[in-house]
Amino acid sequence: MAFVLLFLYGFLISYVQIPQIVSVVKKFKLFKKPKGRDLHSENIPKLTGIAFFTTIVSISFFFVQFEDLNRILIFIASTSIITYIGIRDDIYELDAKTKLFLQFVAITLVIFGDNMFINNLNGFINIYALPNFIAYPFTYFVGFFMINAFNLCDGIDGLGAGMAFIIMVSYAFLFWVIDEHVLMYLSTVIAGCMIAFLRFNLSKNKRVFMGDSGSLFLGFVIFMFTLYWIGTDSIIIQNLLPSKKLTVLASLVLFIIPIIDSGSIFFYRLNNKKSPFEADNNHLHHLVLRFSKNHHLASLILCSFLFFSISLFSWLSFNLDSTVVVGLFFAYLIFCYVVLAKVRRSNKKNLNKKIVVTNLS
Repeated sequence: MAFVLLFLYGFLISYVQIPQIVSVVKKFKLFKKPKGRDLHSENIPKLTGIAFFTTIVSISFFFVQFEDLNRILIFIASTSIITYIGIRDDIYELDAKTKLFLQFVAITLVIFGDNMFINNLNGFINIYALPNFIAYPFTYFVGFFMINAFNLCDGIDGLGAGMAFIIMVSYAFLFWVIDEHVLMYLSTVIAGCMIAFLRFNLSKNKRVFMGDSGSLFLGFVIFMFTLYWIGTDSIIIQNLLPSKKLTVLASLVLFIIPIIDSGSIFFYRLNNKKSPFEADNNHLHHLVLRFSKNHHLASLILCSFLFFSISLFSWLSFNLDSTVVVGLFFAYLIFCYVVLAKVRRSNKKNLNKKIVVTNLS
């Protein structure tokens, strides 16, 4: 019953807020000029991701008298910084150094304010306890990667919210299993926010984008949930899972699309002697969109792939040795990287042929 009520709360509060945010954006013309690589040319309202943050803040006050006040305050403070980054970037194009600095501050709040960092991989790839001089930098790296990799995936209608919905529902279930009530409540509320947003994002007449204010927020929240999940010392996990190393694997599988997207394009750019941070139209969602010719279908394909991956490795985890499952996960990643490398190479050849034909004519 709690799941349903919290889900409806997230849905209804966001559903009411989004049109109000849109009216403010239109009234004050808070539109940023589309970039050359953007898949739209018209002014579509962004900033609606603010509704996710305000919904979470409003529901958080219900937990203050019942749960750990420090954790709730850290959650609100850190996500407010990330949301601020997104708002500024959606309106003014915040420079990269400032964005990274503010992300650093938000991550620092979580690490030192809530004492949450990755200091143990629980035997994943045979690594257990990490010394602090490795654990802290590694946690910062994971934070920067997850925040920005998720942001880069939010490039077509429905994809960012669709992925976030699946991830949030999955974490809600996992936190329910280990009796982490606040985290279960928060992930359920955000799942409701995603459905409300999709109602507008996929609309023909009321189309909106969550903007960086939404995608950065979601990437950061997923990072926080990942820290809490991997760091759990719940006895339930030890009794439920064949091996605790599967906690790390679960987080990787939930984040598999950004991992595949950012990892494969990083190596592709290096192989083509380009900066790995150079923007282009070779992201995973661009490739699927060229195949599907439709935003909605492309998002459905990628979200289905995420759901399939979660289902596959959930089944494997309880039916095969955990070491074998981890090995299969890396084989799965490599296979995806190889396929995407061939697709990008083929697209590049076809593009070069078109350029040659155009020049000759």
